Formats: sequence, structure tokens, C-alpha cells
Amino acid sequence: MLRRREKIVVNAVLDEDVKRVISALGIREKFDEGHYKCRVCQDTITAQNLKAIVPSGERIEFVCDRTRCLIGFTIERS
Repeated sequence: MLRRREKIVVNAVLDEDVKRVISALGIREKFDEGHYKCRVCQDTITAQNLKAIVPSGERIEFVCDRTRCLIGFTIERS
């Protein structure tokens, strides 16, 4: 028997808009200085390797574009 899946809203940002979104979040300076790390592997997040922006309570966390990080984050969230 098939289970009905819960509907979720997915927000997406085009690559060329990443810096604008980071600025809108008020974290552009720290982001550009390399203060943010991937929540899975702890590598420094850049505009080139950013794959997910994750709200976590009062904080903002990030996931890089490594396959193992995306899979790890997906498993963690399910």
C-alpha cells in the first residue's frame, strides 16, 4: 500500500542570486570572510559550493555541494 507523502514547500535560489540572498539575510560580510561552515563536513562555505541554506532556530546553517553532505543532510532531516 502506498503512503501519502506530506507536501512541502521548496524555496530555490538561482546561482546568480546567491550573494543577494546572503546580503538580505544580513550575513554578507561574514560569509565573504569565510566564517560559515558546512554543517556536515565543516568545510568553509563559499558562493561556489553552497547547496543549501538551513534555518536552525535563531541560526542559519549551510550545506556544501559534496554528495556525501547532501545525502547526510537529507537522511538527517527525514
